[in-house]
Amino acid sequence: MQSSAATVDDGGSSCTPGASIASADDAQTAEAYAYGTAWAILRVLDGQQPAAVRLGRNTEGFFIIPGELCPVPPTFEALKRWNKWEKFTAARAAMERCEYAGCYADSLADCRYLADHEAAAMHEALDEAAGLPDAAYDYGVLAESAIHFALNNGHAHQTAS
Repeated sequence: MQSSAATVDDGGSSCTPGASIASADDAQTAEAYAYGTAWAILRVLDGQQPAAVRLGRNTEGFFIIPGELCPVPPTFEALKRWNKWEKFTAARAAMERCEYAGCYADSLADCRYLADHEAAAMHEALDEAAGLPDAAYDYGVLAESAIHFALNNGHAHQTAS
């Protein structure tokens, strides 16, 4: 199994976005886009206007995802009036399904023995997890639009939840 394209700076707990995906390079780029735009939304909702997204890299070159965004970014309830809210939450849900499918596949892969039904479940989970780069990219595209909505509609100092 391929490990994540990102690590998480969450103050000590463990989170591995993108576990078990087929292409770490695609996932790393797509996840950086998704998590970077989510990071920017958090900053804007907190009243800031960052000039650029800042995601660090670990010693292996993977992006470091802020723990506040893990395992998937929050729902950003402050943006509910935005006309693309439903698409945005659906994109987040797709990303979440892929993330959890990858974690489930990894947990099964760690087993010494798998029954036939467990092996089938692992392969189904791997298929779902392989959609992470597309799901993360789709989320990032909508998140960019959400940033504009937040900036243009005075959503500073709102709770991200």
